[in-house]
Order: sequence, then C-alpha cells, then structure tokens
Amino acid sequence: MRGFLIILVLWIFFSSHCFSQQPATPAWEWNEIAVYDCQYVEGLTFDGHDIFTLGGGSPYPYSSFLNKFNPIDTSFSNLCGIPTEGIQYQCCQGLTYKSPWFVTTDQWFNGSWFEPARAVYFDTAGNLQGSSILPQLDTHIIAWDKKNSHLWGAVPIGDKIMKINSSGNILMTIGPLPFGISNLCTQGNYIWVASTNDTIYLIDYNGTILNQHTSSYGIPLAIVFDDHYLWYSCQYKLVKVEVTGVVIPDLESTSEQILHIHPNPSSNKITIENIDKGTLSIFTINGQEIIHVETTEPTTIIDVTTLTAGIYFIKRVDEKGVRMGKLIRP
Repeated sequence: MRGFLIILVLWIFFSSHCFSQQPATPAWEWNEIAVYDCQYVEGLTFDGHDIFTLGGGSPYPYSSFLNKFNPIDTSFSNLCGIPTEGIQYQCCQGLTYKSPWFVTTDQWFNGSWFEPARAVYFDTAGNLQGSSILPQLDTHIIAWDKKNSHLWGAVPIGDKIMKINSSGNILMTIGPLPFGISNLCTQGNYIWVASTNDTIYLIDYNGTILNQHTSSYGIPLAIVFDDHYLWYSCQYKLVKVEVTGVVIPDLESTSEQILHIHPNPSSNKITIENIDKGTLSIFTINGQEIIHVETTEPTTIIDVTTLTAGIYFIKRVDEKGVRMGKLIRP
C-alpha cells in the first residue's frame, strides 16, 4: 500500500509539471527592438509600405513637412511642405494615410479668431487635394481607420475620442478617458492612445484600458501601427516596438462566427447561445484560460461572480469550427 501511494504521488507531480495540456499564452510583453535618432516628429503614419513623419521642419513651425523614414539606413527624406487653406498655419499633431492621400489638420486665423480645424488631404508633392471641417474647434489629432472606413479625432487637451464620418459628424464618442491624449492610431477594432502622462494605452471602443506601457523617453507625441510593429516618437527619438502576448480576437467576421452572450456586461451569470457539443473556454486579455467546460446543450449558463472586473474573451470549439465573443465583467 505504501509503495502504491509513493507511485501515485510521483505520477501526480510529473503529470502536473511535465504534461500540461495547454500552456497559457505568454503575458503581455513590450519589447523596444530599435530606437532611432530623428528629427522632431509630431505625426506618424503608414501607407502599407513605408513609415512617414510629420515634422522635421526648421525653423518653426516644426510640423510643416512630410518626411519618409527608411528603417534600413535610418534616413529621413523630405518629400514636401504641408499645404494649407488658411492665412496662418496652426501647428498640429495629426498625420494619417487615407489612400491615396495623406491627411493632416489645418486651422487658420481669419483676423479675429481661429476657424474650426479642417482635415486636409494632400499628395507627396504637397498638392492640396481637398479638405473637410472637423467637428470640434481644435481637433488636431486625427487617424484614418482603414478597417472600418472612418476617421477618429481628438482635441489635444481633451479626454475624448470621436468617431467621425465623411461629412464631419460625430458618430460616437469614447470617454472621458482618465488621461490626456497626445495622439492615436488604430489596430483592427482597437485604438492605441499616446497620452500626456508618458504612457501608451490600448483601449477598446468602450474606453476600457486593455493594456498600457510607460514610454521610455517622455511624452509620446505620435504613434502608428504598421501591421506588424508599433512605432512611437518622443521629441527626437523614434521607437520601434514589438508587442506580444496581446489577445485581440477578430470579432468582426460574420454573425455566424460570433457567440451570442447575454446579459453582457454581467457580474452574475451569463447565458451563451448557439452551442452544440464541444468545448467552451474563457480567457483573460493576456491569454490565460481560466474557465473550461464541455458543452452538450444548445445553451450554456456560466457563473462569473468569481471573476474580477475587466474584459474577457470566450472561445467555443465544436465540429462547425471556432466562435469568439467578448464578455465585460463590471
């Protein structure tokens, strides 16, 4: 009997330490893989091939030039001056790419007061291609959301982000956020926000902070995601960042691929519909599986009272494939 107990203990030890069925996804990691000395940069964008900057002008205003950055030889090529429709150019922090044009913001003085800020479209030769009025007077932060085909805007001293259509109307407001905004860019259905408190945040459309990291060089003035890496600028530094371990499922596919969860948000029990025989897992935003159940019925009820407040992702796997959903635990 004693020998049997020893064997049982050894089996439990080795099976739990050596034969883990599904290791957790690595936690959020922020790896600054390259830092470049650069000109003064107040805007960053990516056209699908190259990184472009707004800045590098001398003398003032600094943000009156479009430059192309070559990460191979770390050189900057001046492409053009930024066109303006007004009498007086107002320095801004906005630069984005809406194919086939670059977009910045322009605000001019009519002799008595500043006119509302405009989104200004231009080419690499500095030719003005059109403009549109932005919804708030001092909207100088701008980003084109190529996935969802609309603009995002913000006022530098504000704490709200605006979803803007082609007519300049506000479709949605995110915030107020608990920090000042210096710049922003999009990654799928999520937004990277450079803040005035030396921190870069990843948020969703509810304004929920999913992840954050402190800038190494002070206030980040500009930020862009190039489909592989995140770039940000701080004064005379341009930083290339590899972000790993961030779980961001694509929930935008067809309705057949999205789980139906209700109530949501919920702090008690949730009901998940459209489930056949298979498995159901709940993950933290860092990819750690915290709940795993086998499912055999059309609906499954899960008690989430033990979960801490935050964002969770739910994955269902069965013979029909994989479906994803997002749960908000208030």
